Amino acid sequence: MRIDVHGHLGTFGDVAYSVAHLKEHAARCGLDAVFVSNISAASRTVGGEDQHEPDANYACLDTCDKYAQFAPLYWVRPGGPDCNLAAFAGALVSGSFGGAFLSPGLNDFDISSDLLEEHLRVAARLDVPVMIEVGEGDRSSPIQIYATARRHPRVAFILVGGLRSARLGDTTNVISRAAEREDARLFADTTDAAPADTVSAIARVGADKVLFGTGGGANRPGEIEHAMQMLTTLEEKLSRNDFAAVVGDNAARIFQVNAPTRT
Repeated sequence: MRIDVHGHLGTFGDVAYSVAHLKEHAARCGLDAVFVSNISAASRTVGGEDQHEPDANYACLDTCDKYAQFAPLYWVRPGGPDCNLAAFAGALVSGSFGGAFLSPGLNDFDISSDLLEEHLRVAARLDVPVMIEVGEGDRSSPIQIYATARRHPRVAFILVGGLRSARLGDTTNVISRAAEREDARLFADTTDAAPADTVSAIARVGADKVLFGTGGGANRPGEIEHAMQMLTTLEEKLSRNDFAAVVGDNAARIFQVNAPTRT
């Protein structure tokens, strides 16, 4: 089983994330499933389409319903007039969405904001994971995410892009600390990470704390090839069980789903 926990549909600036590109990505990487959020919900101030939260999420759901490989994630836009806690809770209760997706950098908010507390309580009550894009500044740093996660110790927080070189040390530090203290459930995906850095991170935090993710879905040069190289390196460097954990088993456990049949 192979699962990519971080794919997109929609448009960001002049980059289009399409069904065709996502299907090619899945086919060439041998993926059974891709968790998908709608990047059109990114704010206009950072070059996004600024699509309202309900519209973006139900457009994503509508597309995913047509393709068995795609599973939607609910993109939350905290603080906006279109951010609706009842709609978020209802979408997760229905089982239509596999978890929440938060991008402080693309929606201009702080991960420690009180605006998120009710959403995270819903995630805890329903036992669904929360994916958070790790940013360059303090507002979505691994340390800030850890502080938020400690307030919600039942929620699985996946640090998206946390293993890229600029954040590698901070991310592995907080994941290790949370595991030792048993005060938060922290994981990281492989988005934008170098294969060698990923292998190093796994050696430090354990294969059970890392998930395969790419940010795939756009027709950017080298994107699919990088994902394929990540898979090749992990298969070469990890034990069979650890490889299986990183590329699919961890995601299946955390998201509590079986991978759809490949089409």
